[in-house]
Amino acid sequence: MKKINTKTFVKLGMEESFCGIPDLYTKLAELECEVVPEDIRYDCTKIEVAKNVADNMFAYMESRGIDKASQGMMWCIYGPKTNEALEDDTVVYEKGFMYVEPNIKA
Repeated sequence: MKKINTKTFVKLGMEESFCGIPDLYTKLAELECEVVPEDIRYDCTKIEVAKNVADNMFAYMESRGIDKASQGMMWCIYGPKTNEALEDDTVVYEKGFMYVEPNIKA
């Protein structure tokens, strides 16, 4: 793990990146905190993955019977950004990629 300014760069093996989107986010959260809160939320705009990581995640979804149209829709709605400039196996997340919404009562 390497931190540069507000970004953290992580290398994931192919086995680690063969997962669904929520699984990836949980793995990243576990790097930042010992216990991941149940009510945690993620800001997908602050997470980037290398192309081979994205390809591996799409292969995972396909292995689970998720059709390509649904995969694309999920990636657009709550998936990380694919950054083809990143080195293979790299995931980058920015400060603030995870948060817990405050419990506001009226």
